[in-house]
Amino acid sequence: RIGIGGGGVPVPIEWGSRLSGRVSGLDVGLIHMRTETVEGGTPGNGYTVARLARELPNRSGVGVMFTERSALGIANDHGRTFAADTNIGIGEFFNFTGVLGVTTSSVPGEVAPTDGREAVILTANYRDSEWQFRSSYDRIGANFNPEVGFLRRSDFQQVSGTIWRDIRVPSSDWIRQFSPHTSYTTAYGLESGVKETATWHMHNMVRLENGGQLSFAADWIYDGLTEPLELTTGVDDAGDQTFVEVPTGEYSGWLFNPSVNTSTQVPVVWRTNLLLGQFFSGTRKGGSTSLSFQLGGALAGAIALEYNRIELPGPGGKFDATLLSSRVGYSFSPTLYIQSLIQYNTQTAVWSGNLRFGWVDTAGTGLFIVFNERQSERIAGLTSSLLERTVSIKFSRQRDVSRIGR
Repeated sequence: RIGIGGGGVPVPIEWGSRLSGRVSGLDVGLIHMRTETVEGGTPGNGYTVARLARELPNRSGVGVMFTERSALGIANDHGRTFAADTNIGIGEFFNFTGVLGVTTSSVPGEVAPTDGREAVILTANYRDSEWQFRSSYDRIGANFNPEVGFLRRSDFQQVSGTIWRDIRVPSSDWIRQFSPHTSYTTAYGLESGVKETATWHMHNMVRLENGGQLSFAADWIYDGLTEPLELTTGVDDAGDQTFVEVPTGEYSGWLFNPSVNTSTQVPVVWRTNLLLGQFFSGTRKGGSTSLSFQLGGALAGAIALEYNRIELPGPGGKFDATLLSSRVGYSFSPTLYIQSLIQYNTQTAVWSGNLRFGWVDTAGTGLFIVFNERQSERIAGLTSSLLERTVSIKFSRQRDVSRIGR
């Protein structure tokens, strides 16, 4: 969340620095950045991220991480995260990963939480040439708050299991492999104990000899809402966002997702998929399609359209959501490139675009210049306004400090 304030408002970054490398068999990383004070809003903050990791034999490793947000000029206003992780390879096919984390916080005039500050992520995976079995457990406390990163959801625990089978078809001239698989995921609120979500996923992928793919997925989805859910439906002629409310209750039903893509081994690739089924108390009909191209090793790009028609009971429950995007990139050489991305979202009535120039050195270092712009535009009203226009420049250089002075 560095550079993003409350409600997604951009916060100017004053400066930042990064140090990374390898010392005595340890991968070391350190970042510090400072943001400006936004008048009437977010105070200036300093952000620090430190990471140590060590690789071990047989696809294994261990690591620790520390992050901190500290308000500038305000005593005892900070948030810290402490975390440790491990990756353990057992034999040729089995792998176990684990992450443990805890956060602490201090805000003047507020009582700091003492419980619900933990995060636990455990995953066990077995995979050979034909079978894959995967299970996971996630637990995020209600007061876990990693202030330097994003947190999509808290106060829940989730279990998941997956069975995957790859079946080669050597007797067929046009089918290379079937990949049927199924998974089940369910999540419960930690404090409430209420079942919040569940998904039973069934999917069969057919890989073709020409590089294309056909697939069909069916998901049984359950959502339990203990409080009303507000969904953004679009923007009215006055420029204000419109909403529809999904009432509390239990919702379950099927969502079907057939998809196809042409061969990825040719310069032009077409992909499309459909989404048909239940959406809370209503229905969802839509999908996406894209056309991508690559000409030689220099020019590449894609255009894409994503559309959904949502129909829910009640006033304002019927609305469309459309996302248009276009991206193009050109590489002058393996180390010199330029890229662009343009998007339009009907739910927010916002055009956004960026232009990126990169002159890459070793290990991802080099010179990077990025131009970003966002405009609010209502096509029906033929009006527009500038929301954001920024230019950022980043330069980094890798040096072997052990050789300095030699």
